Amino acid sequence: MEKTIIVIGNGPSLRGFDFAALNKVDTLGMNAAYRYWDRINWYPTHYCCLDSELIATHHQAIKRLVEEGQVKTAFLDGRFLEFFPDASKDKRYVFLDQFLLYWYQKRGAEFGLPFIESSIFQSAQPSKVTTGSYSVRYAIYLGYQRVALLGIDLQYIEQIPEAENTEGIQLVMKKTPSRNPNYFFDDYQQAGDKFQIPNPKVHNFDLHPTSFESLRDDILLKNLDVEVINCNLKSELHARGILPYKPLWKVLDQPGLGALVIPTQVREREQILNNLKLWQIPGFTPFLHLRGRKKPKLIFTFTGVEDEALKQEIIEEFKTSELLQNCFSELEFYFFVLPDGEDIYIRDRSLPVGKKGYKSGPNQQFFRGIFALQDSCHYAFFMETDCVPLRPDWLGALYDLVQTAEEFWILGSPYKGQDTLARKYARHINGNAIYAVGDRRFIEFVQKWQALLDETTEKIDSGMAYDCLLENFFAAEFGSNLSSPFQPVDPSSEGWQLFQEISPYLRYTNYILNYSAKRDLEKAEPTLLLHSRKNYSESYILHNRTICDSICRQVLAEDFKVRPKAEEFAQLLDVLAQELASGFTFCGIQFEGKSYPTQKGFVVGNHSAKDWVVLHYNKAIELGDLIQVDISLLMVKSCELSIGFYPRGCNPFEGVRRTFHCQAGTEKIALQLNVSRSHDGISLEFGSDDFNEVELILTNISFHCQTISQVSIESLDKA
Repeated sequence: MEKTIIVIGNGPSLRGFDFAALNKVDTLGMNAAYRYWDRINWYPTHYCCLDSELIATHHQAIKRLVEEGQVKTAFLDGRFLEFFPDASKDKRYVFLDQFLLYWYQKRGAEFGLPFIESSIFQSAQPSKVTTGSYSVRYAIYLGYQRVALLGIDLQYIEQIPEAENTEGIQLVMKKTPSRNPNYFFDDYQQAGDKFQIPNPKVHNFDLHPTSFESLRDDILLKNLDVEVINCNLKSELHARGILPYKPLWKVLDQPGLGALVIPTQVREREQILNNLKLWQIPGFTPFLHLRGRKKPKLIFTFTGVEDEALKQEIIEEFKTSELLQNCFSELEFYFFVLPDGEDIYIRDRSLPVGKKGYKSGPNQQFFRGIFALQDSCHYAFFMETDCVPLRPDWLGALYDLVQTAEEFWILGSPYKGQDTLARKYARHINGNAIYAVGDRRFIEFVQKWQALLDETTEKIDSGMAYDCLLENFFAAEFGSNLSSPFQPVDPSSEGWQLFQEISPYLRYTNYILNYSAKRDLEKAEPTLLLHSRKNYSESYILHNRTICDSICRQVLAEDFKVRPKAEEFAQLLDVLAQELASGFTFCGIQFEGKSYPTQKGFVVGNHSAKDWVVLHYNKAIELGDLIQVDISLLMVKSCELSIGFYPRGCNPFEGVRRTFHCQAGTEKIALQLNVSRSHDGISLEFGSDDFNEVELILTNISFHCQTISQVSIESLDKA
């Protein structure tokens, strides 16, 4: 396995960086950064300082780093030996004078240093010596095959006001700056510090960038088997194309997906807990394995004051589930308290509203969630409670996807449904998406996004949602192209410039399928789940509340609270409990939602995904069986009746479902089920596709089971 080291510069791009993220990899730090390391009690593996003036200022601190074991080795300018000659005999100290013949002859030999022949120090441009570039050479000399550069910005202000010239290219700090634009902490340089001008005239004011060009060229021309990577998009190394870029998290082999975020509300308590239960069922589990994967956090965000009772319910569900603990590293909660009058989501636009608009609550919840998670991980999947897994290993598949994907800021689904959307936001990426919360460029963009939304809700469209805003903004910018397709775009326009900035980082994906408009929810058919699985092999999440509720209702039926007493429907139970001729045996009835029994039948609620009656029957059924059920019903009035027929204990959408237009009076209905694998029984599910309650009386049910070798007919006449 190749050895990796992170060479850490001291540029301002490191402001706020969490050095603990580097604890599991070898590192090399340099120059006066020890002042910051002392404060945070963190130190690199190796240290480098090749500025003779810095050596004069910091030699005592450098010696302390080595002597106290805070660093393993120190690669130094030979001037250090003028202060501590015995360091020449200590193998923890390595000197530039040992590799460059000029300095060896001038000083190194005098202190008894051995000369070291190393191809990486034999440069075509030997005068291009800087601490940064020669730190990389030293790392290669130590045997590291992959060297990643962090915080090497190379964007110096050559002389800040607090520094003054002494002689030649030497500078001295006359006072400690209150704000130092050259470094990641302001008192990196302090009053009395001596140092050299970073890019002196003799090197055409370009010493540091050209020193890295020389390093790159030497590695290439010598055909050295090493990789040098820049991890800093704000560096001149990137701007000038000197070295290739790779994000730090990929260099460190960190997980791209760091969190599953559930933006929700306290009022969704039942759905939250049902989802947690659903994920514990093998067919809906987030991970089937963790080989080569790392567990993400599970994070819940709410608006409003903290609800301790709900928190404890979620924590208890998590702590008592080994499966959930195997899928997630930890639980986190955020409760965002919004200003008075802003925690709202109002559909009726005739009502008065403030500057933040009718969707102020979810809009602000989204932005606060993004900002709360910045730098905590690279990618976070924001998934609302109305999303349901299509397949097991759904989070594992996403983990693998983002680990190898080209860099993106937003990865999500376009609208897939049948509703009529306004053209201005028809192409928007739904808010259930993956966001690059750890990318500082994305966070800077989100600040613009939020400001643009605030302006839009106040002045243009008070009903605008955060996820529709960008497409709406671009549609307004390019809308004239619909009637004048050859009209040129104004290159100075705000919309065009924003599009140029962010469009490469906005990605559609089939991982999530968005069927969440009003028409999709009202007309959602169980076949949508089968259709999605069959036609979208790379899809794992379906965004549709009706389907989500229905799956939870079926799979977690035992968790629903509506349990009528047996005496309320004694006659019906007596009839259903009779044993069928060839082994089909009634074993239970479920009343869900607003459904309830009558003496000889039952009533199901009006057009609700939560209101069903389910009959369960025992009998072993095998692969290849064809089962037909014939049902006779007495309908109290005309209605649309939905009936599902599926293997007991399975997802209801693994069976068949039909909607029947029934008239008042007697109705005869037949359904067939092809069995694809062995089961221990079947279930019949009755629901309403009508806008009124449906009351029915069962008068006859017959099961016909045909196998490869025989046909048996079983019937029960309940008339």
